[in-house]
Amino acid sequence: MLLYPKTTGVLKTGEIRCTKSIHALLICSEGLFSELINQTITLWIERVNRSNVYLATNVKLADFIALTNYGADSIQSSKDFGMVAMCQLSEDSNVQLNEGEVLKFKLDGLRALDAFAVYGIEEPTSDYEFYTFDRKTVASEDLQKQISVDASEITIFNTETLEEVTVEFGNGAKIRYLPFELDVVARDVDPIFSIRIDGVVKQGVENKILMPTVGISTLEFSKTEGKMIEVTSRVSKNLLEID
Repeated sequence: MLLYPKTTGVLKTGEIRCTKSIHALLICSEGLFSELINQTITLWIERVNRSNVYLATNVKLADFIALTNYGADSIQSSKDFGMVAMCQLSEDSNVQLNEGEVLKFKLDGLRALDAFAVYGIEEPTSDYEFYTFDRKTVASEDLQKQISVDASEITIFNTETLEEVTVEFGNGAKIRYLPFELDVVARDVDPIFSIRIDGVVKQGVENKILMPTVGISTLEFSKTEGKMIEVTSRVSKNLLEID
C-alpha cells in the first residue's frame, strides 16, 4: 500500500500514519543509497492508553536501511527510483497492531531536490515481534571507548577514524580486529549489498562496517581524533513484554 506518494521539495515529511499491520517499509528515492548522508527516520507505534513504543529515534536513514537489509535483501533500483529498499520491521511477519494502534514514521534532513516515496508491505501472518534500533556514539575526542551490543543482532558503525575493534564474546574471549578484516567478514555473510538498474553491483557500505553481533557482548573502539563514530544496533523485542 502507498503510504507516502512520490514527493519533492520538502526537507521533512511530517508524521505518516499506517493503521494496518505491516512487515516492511519499502523506501524509494530517486537518488542512490550512497547519496544518503544526513537523512534520518523516526518510527514508532502509537498505542491506546499506554506509552508509545519507539522502534527508531532520529536514526540515520542509511543505517536503518542497511540494518534492515543485511543478510536478507539487496537494495534494488527501478526506472523510477535509483534506490528501492525493503526495510523489514520484523524477521518474518507483520508487526501486530491492536485495535486503535497506529504505526507512525517521519523522515527528516531531506534535500529539497530528492524525491521520496514510501510503501507498506504486508505478509499473511502477524505477531508481536519487532526490531528496534539503538544508537550510541564514540565522541570525536575519545581515542578508546567500549560499547555494549549485548542482545543485538547486527551493528553498523563508520570507520573514518577507526584503527581497531576489540570484540568481547559472550564466553569472555576477546579478539582484536582491523577494520579491513571486519569488512571482509561482513561481505562474506552478505556479498551483494545493492544492485543498480545499470547493472552495477555494490558490496558493503562505503566507510561503514555492518557486523553480525549475535553472541557478542561489547565492542571496544580504538580510534584517532577528528570524527565521531556512530554505532547503531538492531535488537529484536516483543510488544507483549512492553508496558
